[in-house]
Amino acid sequence: MTVHGKSPVKEVRREIGSLYLKFYSGQGREPHYADCIIRWLDTLETVEARIALSMDSDTKMDDEIFYYCNGLNDLKSLADKSMEDFTIAECLGFGIYEELLQTT
Repeated sequence: MTVHGKSPVKEVRREIGSLYLKFYSGQGREPHYADCIIRWLDTLETVEARIALSMDSDTKMDDEIFYYCNGLNDLKSLADKSMEDFTIAECLGFGIYEELLQTT
């Protein structure tokens, strides 16, 4: 389910949970990162960004990662206005570290 425009927080959180479960049931493992569309709070501009879930910083993929979360609930919390200067407007899907290494 894709939500455009001003996304209600609950819808974005539901979308994140649904895509996470789809990934987990298909792969049999937890994803390392989420590809998202974020909205900057000052300009309301949206851009694609990769957000890590439970992945160490300072790795080979550091340049690919926009933001580091501490798990799924932390990621979901970014759908709401928080201490950060952006929110997640849409979740596009999840992936694993090894897939990134193959595409770079």
